Amino acid sequence: MGDASRELRATGLAVVSVFSDRNLRLMEIARFCALLANGGSTIVFVVVLYSLGGPAAVAALAVVRLVVTAMIAPFGSLFGDRYDRRKVIVAADAARVLNLLAAAAATAWASSLVLDVGLAALTTAIGMVSSPARAALMPALAPTSDRLTAANVVASATDTVATFVGPALAGVALSGVSPAVAFAASATLAAFAPVVVSRIRPPEVSPPTETTAQERRLTRTILAGFRALSAVPSVRALVFLYSVVSFVGGALTILFAVTAIRLLDLGPSGVGFLYSFFSGGAVVGSVMSVLLIRRSLETGIVAGAIAWGLPLAAVGLWPRPEGAYVLVAVGGAGDTVASVASVTLLQRVIPDEVLSRSLGALGFVLTVIGIVGSLLAPVVVAAIGVRGALLVFGAIVLGGILPTGAWLRAAGRVRPVALDVLGRVPIFAPLPTAVLEQLAASAEGMSVAPGGVIFRAGDDGDCFYVVKSGAVEISANGALLATEAAGGSFGEIALLRGVPRTATATAPSGAELYALQREDVLAALTGQTPALESAEALVSQRLAGVA
Repeated sequence: MGDASRELRATGLAVVSVFSDRNLRLMEIARFCALLANGGSTIVFVVVLYSLGGPAAVAALAVVRLVVTAMIAPFGSLFGDRYDRRKVIVAADAARVLNLLAAAAATAWASSLVLDVGLAALTTAIGMVSSPARAALMPALAPTSDRLTAANVVASATDTVATFVGPALAGVALSGVSPAVAFAASATLAAFAPVVVSRIRPPEVSPPTETTAQERRLTRTILAGFRALSAVPSVRALVFLYSVVSFVGGALTILFAVTAIRLLDLGPSGVGFLYSFFSGGAVVGSVMSVLLIRRSLETGIVAGAIAWGLPLAAVGLWPRPEGAYVLVAVGGAGDTVASVASVTLLQRVIPDEVLSRSLGALGFVLTVIGIVGSLLAPVVVAAIGVRGALLVFGAIVLGGILPTGAWLRAAGRVRPVALDVLGRVPIFAPLPTAVLEQLAASAEGMSVAPGGVIFRAGDDGDCFYVVKSGAVEISANGALLATEAAGGSFGEIALLRGVPRTATATAPSGAELYALQREDVLAALTGQTPALESAEALVSQRLAGVA
């Protein structure tokens, strides 16, 4: 009980810290305004298109938006890796305002089916630029694991609330004003987003080294995001697992409709009630996600996905309205837990320079698979009935999650052995978790026999060393300058200044070390101003001792 209480308190403090941080607070305010405007304008587009072409026009809108999402996601996400992410978000949010104003003008003076579908599709395309850039910027605004998780939880809660409020505001507006005025109101609300984001001041980014700049030029392609998704075992497992979930998720709209109307006999309003309970469960999932994710991201993903898929099969086995509402709410909670954990995992393990493209690539893959699921759902329902379809799709989720979940947990347990030791090194302490984990994965262990020499003054300096155990003495001109015990480091002068070794390092009683290659350390420190300042301060201190 004491442990649970402490975790709950830590969870609350982590979430509160998000609101106390100016940058994170501004980001969520901007997100909320953008989401409200986007959700509200979607309802207005649906109403306008229905008046122009009936249900077929609304169906055309749904198909076009899915196609646009699949086509634009990999390309739109490129901007978030190539340019300043804050400026990309501001530009995209400003473009959304202009697009909604154009929709208002078109609705008032030149409304047509093709034009309105095109403007709605453009709104979707703009989102495919801003969303990956926002997610990719978060690790810089929330550099620690706990704060990043809490920030993603708050973002998920923002999404849920906006999903409720945005359409409701649009409904109220349309009851009293014309669609053109409703579009203009959405544009006014959307205009707050770029203004607020422009006030965010992310950590300063230092100019990249020549090596890093060359690497960025070589990887500035769309395919870099797809390669990053396949490079890390835990991410490969996550992509496969969420492909299964997205396949069933594509069928969810149809399954909800036929379940409410044909299986539970709730009528058309029952569809809305099922979605309401699903969204209500998502709010509960926002709280649960931190408690699970603090233990393990992998556990959160697997548990959330199971809780998302299990209700489908359960409703098929027990088709009762009261049970369906409860089970659907459980599914909503599971969806939030899995989503928060998945985004946090991606932000932690994918290199920052391809993070936006990776999120775009993932969006492309999941959208295409979701389209396939939505096309197959009515075929399955027609072939085996509603209860059979629920059982089949529920079985697909559980059958895909259980083995893939074991793969994901096994991949998550492959923790870099050097991580804990490197985390105690002062110059590495300010690094974001993802960067530190990548650096630890590149560390090479080495043993030094008693009396062994690690390097001598005048040698080339191509490695930085961290002491795992034992002690290392640093000396110059016959004088002992420093003794580095476990958690200590040395070799930074030659590394950062590009000069030969200025001192000799020996291990009188032997030592266990981690060796880090020069290019790996420089890549980790690039853009991390606090870490670079700490390293430069240490270099100055060492040089003063040598002099």
